[in-house]
Amino acid sequence: MFEKLKYKLKGWIIDGNVFRGPSRNGSTYILPENITEIGTSAFYCKSWVTRVELTDNVTKINKTAFAGSSIRNFRFPAKLKSIGEGGFRGCDGFTSIELPNTLVELGTGAFAGCKNLKEAKLPPSIKAVSEQLFYKCGNLTNVTIPEGIDSIQFSAFAECKSLKKITLPKSLTLIQVEAFENCTSLEEVEIQSDNCVISLRAFANCTSLKKIVLPKATDFVGDPFENCPAEILYR
Repeated sequence: MFEKLKYKLKGWIIDGNVFRGPSRNGSTYILPENITEIGTSAFYCKSWVTRVELTDNVTKINKTAFAGSSIRNFRFPAKLKSIGEGGFRGCDGFTSIELPNTLVELGTGAFAGCKNLKEAKLPPSIKAVSEQLFYKCGNLTNVTIPEGIDSIQFSAFAECKSLKKITLPKSLTLIQVEAFENCTSLEEVEIQSDNCVISLRAFANCTSLKKIVLPKATDFVGDPFENCPAEILYR
């Protein structure tokens, strides 16, 4: 294991808990125990990187750290607290993700453009589905949004054209602008909360959505259902 580790890290720089390095051949990288943070753009667009093994000492993955890489079968560290903006943007090797319950910060577009992602499970430790989190994840079909999350932010699920059903928790109070815009396969939305604000174009162009049941205490900001044929019912 020592020789493998030594070889895999040859030519790379570890500086102040930031991992980065020059272009080189290889596909698997094993980080040492003392690394607690993956630096900004550490593996950005390194298409030859298919596997990175992180220990549970890693608590922070910075902006665009793995964006555009070819990683797959990725295990999120059990103590992970933060994923930065675009941290895994365009990682086409992802088919499913399950984030740890230690996570408290999830940056804009962290998984945007992961075109082969089909399933995602979010933890109750975050308070919002962040802006453009799954933007243009065209094969996303199954998302678990747990109790504790209070908002779906700007374009969080926009252009998720394979998403057919979404269940939103009782804790939800806000669906932001264009949150589900152009989800053209979306057929069913279940909002379990007792009151909610739904913003402009939140469900615009959801052309397969025929019916949506809303809590009586629902406020609209502008027209959330532009070019959407859904019948709106209240409970």
